[in-house]
Amino acid sequence: MKYTLLLLLVFVATGLTAQKNLNGKIYDKHPTIEIVNKFTEAYVSGDVATIKSLVTDDFIMYNTMDNNPNYKGGDVSNLIGQTNFIKNNMIGVTLKDRGASY
Repeated sequence: MKYTLLLLLVFVATGLTAQKNLNGKIYDKHPTIEIVNKFTEAYVSGDVATIKSLVTDDFIMYNTMDNNPNYKGGDVSNLIGQTNFIKNNMIGVTLKDRGASY
């Protein structure tokens, strides 16, 4: 009985203090979300000019599937190459946001 009461108290306290769309630590409205959506759209459509405007000169991209310990990552030219590959070789590619994270 004591453990059940303690567990119930923890659940109630957690529910009362949970974020209720306060735009706190998990952002549902933030300027960078628009930039990420713009980057994703340019990446899929092959808009090289927009991609170049959104990344810096010291941009590095990593492939998490690469198990080479000497892998240093790719640069902007690798990103543009991937973008051109998607544009020229794939049909109907979409990357969409699935909504809120919780």
